[in-house]
This record gives sequence, C-alpha cells and structure tokens, in this order.
Amino acid sequence: VIALILRPWLHQVNTLEVQPRILADELQVVGYGNQHLEHFDYAYTKTQEYLEDMGARIAPSKCTTFSRDTVSREWLRGHRWRSLGTTVPVVNDCRDLGTHLNATGHMKGTTLSNRMRETTNSVERLDMVSASCEKETATSRG
Repeated sequence: VIALILRPWLHQVNTLEVQPRILADELQVVGYGNQHLEHFDYAYTKTQEYLEDMGARIAPSKCTTFSRDTVSREWLRGHRWRSLGTTVPVVNDCRDLGTHLNATGHMKGTTLSNRMRETTNSVERLDMVSASCEKETATSRG
C-alpha cells in the first residue's frame, strides 16, 4: 500500500540522478554522479514536501543523511532543511537491511563491534558465577 501511495513521488525523484528506495516505513534517496549533492538536496526536499502534502508530520530526529564525501558530509551537517526548520543528523555508519552500511570507506563495523562488546561483557559476568561448564554453556546460548 505504501509503495502505491508513493508512486508519484518515485516518478518525481526518478527524473534526477538519484536512486529512491521504499522499504516498509523507510524512504531512502541516494544521489550519485558529479552533482550528487545538488540532486540529493532537490530530491530530499521534494520528498519532504510530498510527505507533508499527504499530511505527514516529519520527525527530524527520525531522519538521517550520509555521504562518502567529506565535503558533502560537512555541508549536510550544516544545512538547515527549510521544510523541517532544522538540520538532520549525518551518520557515518548505520544498520541497513540487516547489515552494516559504512559511508566513510573506513574499515568500521559499529553494529558488530557493539555486539562483540556486549557478548564479552556477558561472558565476563558469567565467568564470575560458579556453575558447571554445562550450565554456563546453556546460559550463554540463551
């Protein structure tokens, strides 16, 4: 249903060098090419306008932007989106479609690092409990 409602939006932003994506309640616009930032700016603004025209109230805290280009990230951090009246957080890495998206090109996987840190903490806490090896193994498997 959401894809049908957003079909006119898809046609509108497809006229630019951007790649729109709809997944459940998430919209994504990816700009590419030499003028990626200009195309993204236009498509992102048109996306906000389309959603507001449909009666949506956009929560800036639920919006994010990202870029692999350092200059573009700085521009995005300082850009005040007119329809939102504020800036939008710029992320360097995040979860996307069950995997980790890294926009910086650095070898960094925050999602996996956090999971390993949590697991290490759990194992260290479990190590303080006196129990048989079988019980510890059963506990660690959940």
